[in-house]
Amino acid sequence: MAKLKATVNTRYCIDIVTRPLVKRLLLLITIVAFLLLLHQSATHFITTPESLDPAYKEPLGPFSSEYSFATCSVLTKNNHTKRKSFKAYGPAERELSIFHWRQVTFSPEGTDWQKISKDLCQYPPELIPFFKRLYNKFVTNKVNEWPTGYAPCLFWRTYLPGYRGTCKNGQSYQIHTNYTLWRESDIMFMDYPFYFKEEEAPFFDITQMPPRRSNQAWWLLFPDEGLGYYSFVGLENFQYMFDLTMGSPDKLFDIYKPTHEVSNVDMFYDTHVKFENKRNDVLFAWMAVNCDAPNKREHYIRELMEHTKVHAYGSCLHNQDAPDDILAKYGLEKSLAPGHLTEHMYEVKRDILSPYKFILAFENSNCDGYVTEKVYDALLVDAIPIYMGASDIDDYVPPGSVIKVADYESMSALIEHTERIANNKTLYESYFAWKKDKTHENFCKKCHPLDDSDICTFLKRVEWV
Repeated sequence: MAKLKATVNTRYCIDIVTRPLVKRLLLLITIVAFLLLLHQSATHFITTPESLDPAYKEPLGPFSSEYSFATCSVLTKNNHTKRKSFKAYGPAERELSIFHWRQVTFSPEGTDWQKISKDLCQYPPELIPFFKRLYNKFVTNKVNEWPTGYAPCLFWRTYLPGYRGTCKNGQSYQIHTNYTLWRESDIMFMDYPFYFKEEEAPFFDITQMPPRRSNQAWWLLFPDEGLGYYSFVGLENFQYMFDLTMGSPDKLFDIYKPTHEVSNVDMFYDTHVKFENKRNDVLFAWMAVNCDAPNKREHYIRELMEHTKVHAYGSCLHNQDAPDDILAKYGLEKSLAPGHLTEHMYEVKRDILSPYKFILAFENSNCDGYVTEKVYDALLVDAIPIYMGASDIDDYVPPGSVIKVADYESMSALIEHTERIANNKTLYESYFAWKKDKTHENFCKKCHPLDDSDICTFLKRVEWV
C-alpha cells in the first residue's frame, strides 16, 4: 500500500511540473502558426495589391524609368536638341589646351607597382578622390599608399604623347595628360568612357570623371563600340554632362561619326571573286571571337548549323580552320584563330571569306547606327551579307545589297531564299546592281568619314568668349 501511494504521488508531481510546460508549448505553437498565417495574408493582400485589382500598376515616380537599365533601342528614341558649339575663353584663336582624360593609359595587368610608385608627380587637390579611386581599382599588388597629392608619373604619359597641331581653319591645340596642368586645360576630352560603366543606377561611375571647372569644356567621343554594351552613354543625365558629343547613332550625338567609316569606296566596285568561282557545297560562312553577344547571335547561328552547312572560323562556334596557304601568306600560326587582332587581320578575314556566296554579318548588338566592318567585309569579296543588327542598316550600305534576317518569319524561310539565290546567277548578281552607279552618294548615306580629324571637327565648333 505504501509502495502504491508513493507511485501515485510521483506521477502527480510529474504531472504538476509538466502540465504548465505543455500548455506553454501549445500556446507558443499557436502563436507561431497565427503569425505565419498573418504574414501570408499580409504578403498576399498588401505587397501584391494586383491580386485584389487586376488593373493595378506599380506606382511610377518621376525617376522610376532611370532605375531600369535602358536598352539601346529605347535610347535611340531620345532625339535631344543638338548643341552646335562650346565656349572657350580668349584671347581668340590662342592655342587651346586639351586634356586627354582616359583614366587608364596603360595595361593594369602585370604592372610593377613597386617600381612605378618610386617615380611620383604632383596633382592639384581636386583630383584626390579620383586618384584614390584609381589606386583601389587597379593596384593589385598593394604598395604603400601614394602620398596625398602625388601619383606615379606613369599616369602623366599616354599613348598620345603631348603634341601640338593646327587645324585647317588655323586653330592650334595641344593634347596632353599632364595632371599637374589639369586646372589650366581648356578642354576635357574623353574618348574611352567604357571604364565608367556600372551595373546599378545611375549606371556610370562619376568618381572616375574629373571635377567640373567653369573654365573647361567637356567633349565626349564614343568611338567604335555599340550602345548594346554601354547603354549609359545614351542616357540624358550622362550626355548632358558634356558640352559636345560625337558618335553614332546620329540622333543621340551632337556630331555624327559612323562606327565604321568607309574611306575608300572605289575598292568596293571591283569584282574580286566571280560567281562561278564561289563555293556551292557550303551556304554560309561566319567569323567571330565574341561568343557572348548581347543580342545572342550565337544562339541563332547554332540553330542554323542544325539545318544547313555553316563554316565558322574564329573561336566562336569554331568548326573550320583557316587554310594553310592563307596562314603561310601572312606568317600566322594555326593556333591563332582568325579574327584576333593581328597586323593583317582584315586581309586575312577577306581571304578566308572570299570563296563563299553568303557571309553572316551579325553584329553583337541590334542597335541603330551600330554598323561595323562585318557587312563591308562581305561586300568587298563579292558576297551577299546576311545581316543581323541595326534596323537602319539601309543607310549604311548600297541599295539592295544585303539580306536582313529580320525580314524573314522563320529560319527555314531564310535558308530557302538563300538557296534559291545561290543556284541562280542572275538573281545572285542582282544584289550587286549597285556597282553600276559608282557615285559615292549611292554607296551609302551614313558611312562616309568626317572631312577632318576628330579633334579639328570638335574645334570647328569653338565659340570664343
